[in-house]
Amino acid sequence: MINYLVNFTLCSTFLLGVYHLLLKNKTTFNFNRYYLLFSLLFSLWVPVMGLWFALTPKQPLQSQQTYIEPVPLSAPKQLLIEQSTAIKSIKVDKNNSGYVLPIFISLYILVAFVLLSRVTVSLNKIRKSIVTNQKVKYKGAELVLIDSDLSPHTFFKYIFLSKAKFDSGQIEQGILRHELTHAQQYHSLDVLFIRVLQAICWFNPTLFLYSRAIQLNHEFIADNAAVSACENILAYQELLLSKIGLPFGLEVASQFNYSITKNRLIMMNKTTSKTIAALTRLTVIPVALTCIILFADKSRAQQPEKPEQHSARQKQVPQDKVAQVQKTSDTQPDFIMFPMPSVIRDFPSTKEGVTDDQIAEYATIVAKYFDAKGNYLKHYPKIAATDHARMEEIYKQMSLTQQKSQIISFTYRAIVPAHGNKLTQTAFNAIKDGKKYGVWIDGKRINNADLDNYKPGDFDNVICSRLTPKAKDYSLYKFQAELMTTAYYKRYYNQWLADKDRAFITVHTNRG
Repeated sequence: MINYLVNFTLCSTFLLGVYHLLLKNKTTFNFNRYYLLFSLLFSLWVPVMGLWFALTPKQPLQSQQTYIEPVPLSAPKQLLIEQSTAIKSIKVDKNNSGYVLPIFISLYILVAFVLLSRVTVSLNKIRKSIVTNQKVKYKGAELVLIDSDLSPHTFFKYIFLSKAKFDSGQIEQGILRHELTHAQQYHSLDVLFIRVLQAICWFNPTLFLYSRAIQLNHEFIADNAAVSACENILAYQELLLSKIGLPFGLEVASQFNYSITKNRLIMMNKTTSKTIAALTRLTVIPVALTCIILFADKSRAQQPEKPEQHSARQKQVPQDKVAQVQKTSDTQPDFIMFPMPSVIRDFPSTKEGVTDDQIAEYATIVAKYFDAKGNYLKHYPKIAATDHARMEEIYKQMSLTQQKSQIISFTYRAIVPAHGNKLTQTAFNAIKDGKKYGVWIDGKRINNADLDNYKPGDFDNVICSRLTPKAKDYSLYKFQAELMTTAYYKRYYNQWLADKDRAFITVHTNRG
């Protein structure tokens, strides 16, 4: 939501800047009108659109997690949570944590309500004026004759004039033509649109400048029509000067503004060649494309796989097909790439979930192991056995939705098969190449030449993984082969059997 608000403000500011730079001083008044309206609608739309061109798809989004091996509750000193990336802390103050967002929303609604109320009051005054005053048909519009001596103003087809001046013939044809142009071109629709948008999106200060630009451009359009009708620019300018000082009408109406500005007088005498006007209009295309590139929500074009979809897909893989045989190529060996089981059993949960008090208790325990200032963690202290046990107890009673919202959760160890992944002679010969493979035996790094002291049958499991270009040792080798001897893998499997029903902690580094 914050990204949308920021991009909407930046995009609308950018487009208004283009207007002032390229269009404001051109006599392409009607085009300028639609450009300003287009800028507002386009700025509202661009932040939520996706880029549908030439974007490299991202890899499936996976939950970033740090897994902590379980330890007996009687030996809490063995439990040390290690993490290489910073984790956002959580707020656990039950009385203050939920206040910020409601206050912000309440403030937004209050300001929007006040601004919308002002628009509603103005519309109601116009309605009453139309109903209670005399009306006269005039060239497809209606003249509303009012008793007060206000500046002439227009709302849709209604033109509001002083009754006394109209009856005495003091309303000049230039003024009538000016106001009739407002009525015929529905300028009130633009004014009403920008007023409502200002009320709803009051946080965007650029909208005030849009309102001034739109209404000033309306005056340019109406002035141009009035000058064309009387064919005497000097006489029309003198008419404007003679009317200075009259009070304005309502703000939501298009009104005959007697506030003569330097720009308005200049525009009456200015012309723009057809070539320059055409080239100026064409600039809208690259400007719009630039806005899409700068302010569109690019994440929508990526369509990454959701973490829950990725997890569900993992759980559907049959255990007997966890290891898949890879084809031989010049960049990877022809033996089984075994990413050591990713099949994880579901952790217990309940449909009812826990109470808010229990959620708060859980968060309070978690907060013990965060920075006192509530900022990013720099390191993890040890978790006490009592805290570990209480957190696990509460977590088991949570609903799935409650569990997914926790920054620290519990899970079981991934399933380990009884029999490992055997190493073939071809693969064994391949990993001797130290320029391609880094080799570990029973968790210890060895020189590739040391493999001459072994034979494939000495190993009961092998895991081979590809290094990324960002890996520390990527310049030394491209693959990492981890070998387990028969005795080591047996101990590894027996340890899994002993721990398979014991919960261990998972820290989610992409939440918060």
